[in-house]
Amino acid sequence: MTGTKLQRTLLSVIERIGNLANYEGCEYFEVRASGKQCPSCERWGVEAGKRKFGCPRCGIAWNRDWGSTIREALAYLRIKRKMLEKHI
Repeated sequence: MTGTKLQRTLLSVIERIGNLANYEGCEYFEVRASGKQCPSCERWGVEAGKRKFGCPRCGIAWNRDWGSTIREALAYLRIKRKMLEKHI
């Protein structure tokens, strides 16, 4: 096996969540996003403190955790829109 024990544990948890979603009839797909990218314009931010970033284009500042959460939510919505457009 490759990776650290923590990485293997996280991969196991992700696999179990996917299996549970499939069993319950829910859709499941992985969405990944970096907290270092601007949630608004997707440009790479400049570090402005510990786990804080700022966008040189937009001028907004964000916490890395919140930035990645917002970007993941937006990525999910884009995927859902594409799925809905295919069915219409």
